[in-house]
Amino acid sequence: MSASEDKEIREVMHEERSRGRRPIRVEERRRAAQLRDDIRKVIQSGDERALIKILHEAGHREESQEFQNALKVFREVSRPP
Repeated sequence: MSASEDKEIREVMHEERSRGRRPIRVEERRRAAQLRDDIRKVIQSGDERALIKILHEAGHREESQEFQNALKVFREVSRPP
C-alpha cells in the first residue's frame, strides 16, 4: 500500500469516526492543501501570470481584497534583493 493510499484511508476512517459531530470535509481539505502547494510552487518560480491563473481558478475575482492582497504579497516576496 502506498503512502498516499494509507493517508487516504486514515482520512476516511477519521471522517467515519466523526459522524454525528461537526462534519470534516476531506475533499475541501485536499483542495486547500493542493492550492497551498500550487501557490508555493508559483512563488518559487516567480511567475505572476501563473499566480493570477490559480487565483481565478480558486474563484477569486481581480477586484476582491483577497486577490489584491495575494498579488501584493507575491510581488513583495518576488522582488529581487
